[in-house]
Amino acid sequence: MQVEKLIRKTAERLEVGTLQITKAIADITAQLEHYRLQQIEAQEKDKVQKLKILTEEEKQQATGFLQQPNLLQRTNELIGKSGVTGEESNRLLMYLIFTSRKREKPLHIISLGSSGAGKSHLQEKVAELIPDEDKIESTSLTSNAL
Repeated sequence: MQVEKLIRKTAERLEVGTLQITKAIADITAQLEHYRLQQIEAQEKDKVQKLKILTEEEKQQATGFLQQPNLLQRTNELIGKSGVTGEESNRLLMYLIFTSRKREKPLHIISLGSSGAGKSHLQEKVAELIPDEDKIESTSLTSNAL
């Protein structure tokens, strides 16, 4: 409806038929969609090139870290050292949910709280701990975003 309204108003102002404006807007839309798809393909190529592959030494360090006792406590301490201060339970829970992305049925989280309580800040800081190629960040989700 908004596009149709734009077409009518533009046609009135330019004193031309709506058919010409409709064709022009359809052409612009097609070009924008083509450009957008090119950008998405370029981003996908960049993601493939940026994939982090662990060396054998890094794999051994990770395995050793995972096999030590008190894994959750040590993980939470490292999250705190990375700059995510306070919210010890929430930050660990959010991190665990974020790391479930590799599972067959990943977990999801919705953060509820009053305005200015730090929900987005916590989400952003914990998301910094996740590799860029594995995340899509969104604080509000609409049908258009999907």
